[in-house]
Amino acid sequence: MKLRLYKNNRKNDFQIKIKNSLVHINGKKHIFDIKQISNNLYSLIVDNKSYFLSFEEHSDFILIDDSESVNEISIQNELDILIEKFSFSKSENVATNLIKAPIPGIVTKIFVKIGDKVTSKSKICILEAMKMENEIICPTNGIVTSICIDEGSSVKKSQLIMEIKSNVLE
Repeated sequence: MKLRLYKNNRKNDFQIKIKNSLVHINGKKHIFDIKQISNNLYSLIVDNKSYFLSFEEHSDFILIDDSESVNEISIQNELDILIEKFSFSKSENVATNLIKAPIPGIVTKIFVKIGDKVTSKSKICILEAMKMENEIICPTNGIVTSICIDEGSSVKKSQLIMEIKSNVLE
């Protein structure tokens, strides 16, 4: 399995193979054990070092706490990596308040309206493409200032979906 991890906007690709209590990351063997503590909290021991993994429901990131620091890690699977390779990247939405379609498709559901307060990682709409529903996530805290499409609208790649006025939620 191939994974791409983003930490502090740095990209790292990994080849991972898991078998029994061993994980091979880029060919290097690691011993691990994982136990679920609660709904979204896990205890992970890798090479005799303890970590807590907190998985946020319906989000694109994982918080990793090793008692020394807390890191937000974004993960891409093989499909995400291929989509990015063929220029259907979600990353172009992150640096702007303009929410654009990452891929061509049909907007099947809009979860916000003009004037709504949104937070980073909020689900704002569903974009259906190739019989797959893709959640479009808000990249910033703010207020929805305009919605440029309707439910059922076809959109092209990079077409403007909505605008968010950021830094209004503190």
